[in-house]
Amino acid sequence: MNQSKQNNIDEKLKQLLIDNTKSSFDPDFQEKIISKLVKDTNTRNSFEHLLEQLLIQFRGFAFAVVIVLLIMITYNVFDEGEFTLASVLDIPQVSIHQAVDPINNLEWSD
Repeated sequence: MNQSKQNNIDEKLKQLLIDNTKSSFDPDFQEKIISKLVKDTNTRNSFEHLLEQLLIQFRGFAFAVVIVLLIMITYNVFDEGEFTLASVLDIPQVSIHQAVDPINNLEWSD
C-alpha cells in the first residue's frame, strides 16, 4: 500500500508540473518585443540623424575657418615680408633686455 500511495503522489506531482508548464510565451510577448525594437531603432535613428546634421554643419564651419586662417597667414607673411614660422604666427622678435625689463611689459607698443 505504501508503494501505491507513493505512485499516486508521483502522478499528482507529475500532473501539477504538466499543468503549470507553459508550452509557449504570452500572447502579447511578440508585440512587446517588436515595440521595444522599433522604439530603440527610432531612438537610434534620431540620434544618428542628429550626428549627421552636426557633421554637415561642422564641415561648413571648418571650411570657413580654414579660409579665415589662410587669409590671416597670408596677411601676416606679406606684412612681415618674409615667410618664416615667426611671420606666419605673427610672433614678435623680443630681445633678452625687452623680456626682462618690467617697464617694457607695462607699455603698449605696436
